[in-house]
Amino acid sequence: MVNAEGNPVRTRRIFAVLDKVYGSLFLIATIGTVISLVCVSDLLTNATHVNGQVVYITYGAKGARAPVVRFKTANGEMLQLQSDLYTSPAPKMGDTVKVVYRTANPRDWRIDDWIHLYFWTLMGLIFMFAWAMAIIITKLIGHFQIRKLERAGDSPAQLQGDQTSPSR
Repeated sequence: MVNAEGNPVRTRRIFAVLDKVYGSLFLIATIGTVISLVCVSDLLTNATHVNGQVVYITYGAKGARAPVVRFKTANGEMLQLQSDLYTSPAPKMGDTVKVVYRTANPRDWRIDDWIHLYFWTLMGLIFMFAWAMAIIITKLIGHFQIRKLERAGDSPAQLQGDQTSPSR
């Protein structure tokens, strides 16, 4: 996987860089997941729940669909808005769906189901898991490659010029 020219010290450095890169990507995914959860929590805390009706379907790539939902706000305003999430399967035209919207800003809304509320949280969790696995696999491969190089006779002490055998 990594060609460090038979040098365990160089191999350690390469895997240390990989650990930092993968660790940074894991941290970014974690921060994104937390932000997503905070946003959903804030929406649900400051929300009004109403029923809406799917009046149109917008088609996207590979058959995914985004419903256009009409709903009436608590102050009587009628809104017709398209979901920002394309899914398959999706609600069909004429279906009644639960809608949650921010009371202060009804245009900040979601269909009140698990996928529409937690899609970005789920994506963040998937990336967190992927980068955590990359870190674990990199550490394991690095450990075994370093051990293999050391068993081949290039111990770190010999590479650094430290001779442990007594001189004659």
